[in-house]
Amino acid sequence: MKSEEKVVVKTINENTGITMRVLVITTILVMLCLFSVLSVSAVQVSENVKLQTTGTNTTFIMGTNFTFDLIEVHSTYLTLGAATISVQPSVGTLNFTLFNLSSDYTKWNETCSNPAATTNHTMGGMKTNTVYKLKADGAVYGYYTTNESGYVFFTYSGGYSDIVFELTENGAAVHNLNTSKSFLTIQAAIYDSETLPGHTISVDPGTYNETVVVNKSVTIKSTSGDSADTIVNASNPDSHVFEVTANCVNISGFTLENATANGKAGIYLGVGVNSCNITNNTVKLNYNGIYLGNADDNNITCNWVHHNTRAGFNLTGGSIGNNISYNNIVENGVPNGMAWEWQFYNNQNNITDATNNWWGTSNNDTINASIYDWTYDNTTGNVTVLPRLSGAAPCAPIPELSTVILLGIGLLLLAGYLRTGRKE
Repeated sequence: MKSEEKVVVKTINENTGITMRVLVITTILVMLCLFSVLSVSAVQVSENVKLQTTGTNTTFIMGTNFTFDLIEVHSTYLTLGAATISVQPSVGTLNFTLFNLSSDYTKWNETCSNPAATTNHTMGGMKTNTVYKLKADGAVYGYYTTNESGYVFFTYSGGYSDIVFELTENGAAVHNLNTSKSFLTIQAAIYDSETLPGHTISVDPGTYNETVVVNKSVTIKSTSGDSADTIVNASNPDSHVFEVTANCVNISGFTLENATANGKAGIYLGVGVNSCNITNNTVKLNYNGIYLGNADDNNITCNWVHHNTRAGFNLTGGSIGNNISYNNIVENGVPNGMAWEWQFYNNQNNITDATNNWWGTSNNDTINASIYDWTYDNTTGNVTVLPRLSGAAPCAPIPELSTVILLGIGLLLLAGYLRTGRKE
């Protein structure tokens, strides 16, 4: 029996050691992920466009709001007439170089500044199997690094047909799933004339420095569904990150941040906006997190709203009938004693239902002290918070443990592992 007991004890110690090793390795991997820098490779979108001409000029508008990395012009005939390439920026300055890779490497360097007139260049005697490329600045081969949005026109004035323009767009990471068109910015995708109500815009992981006006009833979602890797950072702190002016808009899967000016918000639903779905977003570091200005009957669920300087939620102007539930509303406003002012700001005389949310605490007094309603101003309506969640809403981005806490857990696991190893 004693020998059997020794075998059992040894087996338990070995299994414990293996378990501890797994826990330590897992913890280290989690910590490394926290300190790693997100790196997202550019998306390559290729398209071939064929122009048919019958002796008259043909203009191909490559598109707006694209950064053109590489444009190749291939001819299928021995000789062609003059082909004119026109470049017109919509804003700023566009630097580009046109050259012939297959023959004499002749370059044409131009700088075109808006609102200057369109810059033109005529290529004569284009030959078969000759590749012409348009690239940036005449410096780095194959790349155009300026975030310039503009129009690129190709006008073929010769007497032959079958000119193929091959274009590669680098960084076009915003996609209209209904039209199969890609864009550099979310705003460009919304404003595109072919984007219609009911369309879905999918946004690849990355950081987008822009402020977005949503004036069409569309769905805007992150491709990954993970708000941590798809970030919209306010390019202008004096604007809302997302300003919704249309009904029936769906926004999900983003981190929305840095609309810091007075009155601005990560998401703003404007006057009369209704039937929108705002879900699975992280809204942080704005003046207001989510701001409803006389917006009714919207679903705002499963969001993590935290560290916004004025309020997590701000309701004004008679915003009624909204479903605000299953959100993690944590540490918004400024700390005042045991509470934060304000997690929820009901600046209207309507009663507001904010039940089934997580407020970062289970102390009802602390929660009530963090809500601006009739308790502080008897001209405003009451905010109902009970029943409330007893922990973070699992459908929302979950408030993560701090790096210090994770480091402490890792050290404790490591100490346990070392003790187990010594006992063995």
